[in-house]
Amino acid sequence: MEKKKIVFISWAPYCSRSDNIARELNGKSFMVYYGSLGSNYITISFKYFLQALDTIKILVRERPQIVFCMTPPIFTSLPAWLYTKIFKKGGYVLDYHTAAFVMGIYRKLYSIQGFFARRSLLNIVTNDVLKKEIDNWGAESFILGDIRVRFEKIAEFQNFKPGFNIAFVGRYSPTEPLDILFDAAKYLREYGVNFYVTGSLKDAPREAIEKCPENVYLTDFLEDPVYGGLLNDSDAVMSLCTNDNTMQRGAYEAMSLETPIIISDWDLLRRTFSKGAVYVKNDVESIIEGVKKMLKYHNLYSEEIRLLKEQRARVWENKKEELLYRIEQEIERRNKWPH
Repeated sequence: MEKKKIVFISWAPYCSRSDNIARELNGKSFMVYYGSLGSNYITISFKYFLQALDTIKILVRERPQIVFCMTPPIFTSLPAWLYTKIFKKGGYVLDYHTAAFVMGIYRKLYSIQGFFARRSLLNIVTNDVLKKEIDNWGAESFILGDIRVRFEKIAEFQNFKPGFNIAFVGRYSPTEPLDILFDAAKYLREYGVNFYVTGSLKDAPREAIEKCPENVYLTDFLEDPVYGGLLNDSDAVMSLCTNDNTMQRGAYEAMSLETPIIISDWDLLRRTFSKGAVYVKNDVESIIEGVKKMLKYHNLYSEEIRLLKEQRARVWENKKEELLYRIEQEIERRNKWPH
């Protein structure tokens, strides 16, 4: 593929997936987010309007040939679509997070999602189940679960306690079984296990703070270097989700730092993290047994995760070439038969 200038737009305060895709494709990643306006029905329209204006300003300034957009929200696509139409650029690519297909509010927007999906060069999803949704819209789909993660800087996380330390990657989403983790943590305290829950405390429900056991520490939001240090120096990283067909970015980040993983037992995650990982059900007993298994065989899982990192890096290189080829083919096709 002839080298084209790429910009990745995300309407979010941060997104490791967006940043790493942009970096691997030699593009730029931009976070466009007016978090102070919240996400209630009164302010959301004004918030999206301001984010759309900022997006247009970025695109006009940067003049990329290809615009990648994180979705949800699907409205990120509007300024990208307008830009590529007005300036006659190659087009835009949508990168879907699982919420676009499972959360009720986004499912209600299927007709709008389908409109922008059919006009995009490509629609990226993480697995076959979500690919079928895109195919049903009559749009071009591409499965991309593997994205190589690299931390540019690693800083020391200075708040570790004596014992076996596990980083729990989260953001206080309803799909993270924190209450179950807390119950398991109480039992695991006698084994010297400590948990460090990431995520901004402003997003934490009050009960999460009030019911936090003595061996669970809420880190609040961490800048990337310190977050990388936490994952790098932890004995294991835990990444749990109650939704099937959801790729766990935290597990990828842990793998990139060669830290073994404890992860929810879903088929997608078993296939992706086939080594160096303990799989657990989202219940107290399974989490307890999974942590005890990690304690017992930690050296084995540490060796396996290094092998998995090498394996997934090769997968990514192949997928990257395939992705760029598909984008180029779609641009050529649309130049011949514009619609």
